[in-house]
Amino acid sequence: MKRDLLVCFSLLFLSITVFQVWSNDEEKTSEIQKFLIKNQNGSESSLVLSHPGDSSIENYSFTYDLSIAGDVFLVLGEIERCRSILEFLLDAKLSPNNFYYSAYNYQSGDPIEYNEHVGLNSYVVISFLNWYIYEEDERYLNQSKIIADAVSGVITNEGCLKGGPTESFVSAEHNFDAMSMYKILYNITNEQKWKDLENEIYDCLENVIWNTNYDLYNVGKDDNKRVTDVQSMAHFTLGDTYPEKTGRQMSSLMKNTQSAVWVNTTFKEQEIEGCDFVNIQDCPHEKMISAEWHLQYCCVLRSIGGNWEQCRNYIDLLFVDSQIYAGKGYVYSSRKSENNCLGWSTPNTDEPSVSSSCWGVFLFKNINPLSIFTKNKNDSSNDSDNDSDNDNDDDDIVSGGSSNTYLQKKLLFYIFVLLISFVTTSF
Repeated sequence: MKRDLLVCFSLLFLSITVFQVWSNDEEKTSEIQKFLIKNQNGSESSLVLSHPGDSSIENYSFTYDLSIAGDVFLVLGEIERCRSILEFLLDAKLSPNNFYYSAYNYQSGDPIEYNEHVGLNSYVVISFLNWYIYEEDERYLNQSKIIADAVSGVITNEGCLKGGPTESFVSAEHNFDAMSMYKILYNITNEQKWKDLENEIYDCLENVIWNTNYDLYNVGKDDNKRVTDVQSMAHFTLGDTYPEKTGRQMSSLMKNTQSAVWVNTTFKEQEIEGCDFVNIQDCPHEKMISAEWHLQYCCVLRSIGGNWEQCRNYIDLLFVDSQIYAGKGYVYSSRKSENNCLGWSTPNTDEPSVSSSCWGVFLFKNINPLSIFTKNKNDSSNDSDNDSDNDNDDDDIVSGGSSNTYLQKKLLFYIFVLLISFVTTSF
């Protein structure tokens, strides 16, 4: 009887472990999918509302959010929903400089915010190129070249891209985004000009942006603030070529990032910890966790064999119900309506954010949106495979074991318990 009970409990724990690891992410993905679908259904132009519930930006569909929402729909097999967003962007009004504007009206589709930024335009191009690979629609490749040419027009004599045609600041994030865009364009077209631009931007990032004192990338040229997203973008752009190209390890970059931006704070009076937007000494501000940038950090950990599950679990409190639409998603930040010290304030809403929620799906599905993550629709092996460099050390969440490693350890533990129970009850 005793032996039977031990066996039953061991098998129960084994089953629970397998189920929990699989079901947690699947359930979250399903809830985010519901949120995005209901959100898009509310738009006359088939767009998604970036920050539902914030009256100051109540009709803003930020272009970056449209791009990654389209990616998520493609990843989840919502092909027509992806198509409707990308068709909108293909026909959307451009600036006189051939840049997409930073936001369009959720209902009418007209421009509503007129900033011209390199980063969001790079994301749109990469979304177009994924769709081109999937659908073989030449219109998207042609439009990608037009936008990529326009972006190249803001390059400086140091090989750095300014933030946009009317911007003077050189943003590291924008340069990584554009470098990814040019790398993909070269791989698709084999046109040397894209490779030359990719190399120029890389030289800028290493020679102008890299900070040897912190062993991190600065937020931009002549601005040594340490921020979370830039370091993650280095991985999404360079992937497993990072050690060879830079002579450095991605695990070291992630550890330095964690040391610089990790904070303990509260969300709705409960303790929470994770990645802030920016180092608090570099730019004094109220401590807060950026759900989107924290999830990007977790994506890198998943790719390099770190404990991404623990990283994800740190911000479970930020996964909330949508009261306006349906489903659930991640809020933008643990603090609402707060200046994040980087030039904008967090949305004034308790609703899920499109951008944060999309990055949740990228994490759960192991997708790098700054890459070609899809295959042609007629390819029967149309599965994503985004494995990357796997350079482990031996402490903290940066090197705490990948999802598979973590699961294997728990399975081995319970198998061990099962064997012990048989042995000890046999005598």
